[in-house]
Amino acid sequence: MNHWLKVFRAGAIAGVVLFMSAPSLASEKDFAGTWIFSGALTAPKVTALYAPRCTLKVDAGEVTGSCKGASGLGSIEGAVSGDTIVLRWKKIAINADTVDSTVTFRGKLDDDGYIRGEVKDSLFDGPVGLFVAQRV
Repeated sequence: MNHWLKVFRAGAIAGVVLFMSAPSLASEKDFAGTWIFSGALTAPKVTALYAPRCTLKVDAGEVTGSCKGASGLGSIEGAVSGDTIVLRWKKIAINADTVDSTVTFRGKLDDDGYIRGEVKDSLFDGPVGLFVAQRV
């Protein structure tokens, strides 16, 4: 019987270790793929609209990719932690109505599959807008 007690203890310890490590693996959300962002930021005398289509790649919590919208295109990079993502889009203007800037998206992936959060543009000191992104 002493032998079975040792086997039970060893199995229980292994089970606890596996159980404790599993949530960290399961809690990492999948942000990879193509997303359409839709956001707005209101500053004095102007409202900036953001609607880029972004393709994201995730490797060990680091995000890379590219975005293209009506006003600009460029690389995007950032980080993922659980259900939270922070992205910096280095937007290069593609028409005369816009200028280059860095747009930061900070959001969470909700249970319904949408990313929701705040958007900030390096062109505007202070104001923060809201965005939502949908996987396509």
